Amino acid sequence: MKRLTAKLFIASTILALLATTQANANDYLRLKSDARTIERKANKLAKETKHYRVTPQYEQLVCDVDQFISLSQHITDRVANGGSIGRIRTYVNQLDATFLHVEGLFDTIEYNAANGVGIKQGNTAHVKRHLNVIEDCILRMQEDVATIQARVRAENIRRPVVVNRPVVVAQRPVVVRPTPVVKQRPPTYYNAPARGSSRACPTRGRPIPAYSNPGSGRGGVTIGSGGSRINIRF
Repeated sequence: MKRLTAKLFIASTILALLATTQANANDYLRLKSDARTIERKANKLAKETKHYRVTPQYEQLVCDVDQFISLSQHITDRVANGGSIGRIRTYVNQLDATFLHVEGLFDTIEYNAANGVGIKQGNTAHVKRHLNVIEDCILRMQEDVATIQARVRAENIRRPVVVNRPVVVAQRPVVVRPTPVVKQRPPTYYNAPARGSSRACPTRGRPIPAYSNPGSGRGGVTIGSGGSRINIRF
């Protein structure tokens, strides 16, 4: 029973991940499609500015439309290359603000031309249609970006935070043991070296016999010391 429950949990998790991945892919596909549509319609608007050459705002209109085209191309590249969703949202908001300015400028020129300020050349009804398509695409992009960001935040909340603990290695203190100093005792020698020898012979712990003065001409042996000393002469 436990194995079956574990398998069902794993299967449901995999299905949820696949569904989330598919939803993210679909959202990015819509973003790509809308970004390309905006760029295409912006280029058409640039060609339509020729109808407003004899108006006071013509130069400003051309400059603003060129800026709108550059921004739309930048967003298209960002979406196509899978850029950060936070950055894409910032660019879409900038595109929306620029579009509102361009749309207001077109409306102002149309209103002034209808009231005798400047001359509008030719039929410009299709200009408004281009503007409406661009506005719809921008609104959809804003909704898709908000959906993706909400999904990312939800995934980050469900995902456990793994904190890697640092590995602490206890270092043993280095004990420097001093080298023992062995003092060599000097050997004990006789009071005088033997005749005919260049080396002195150590006593090796044996008592040193006391001899008489060799210059006296007589030999002898002294046994003991102090008051119990006995001299034997021969």
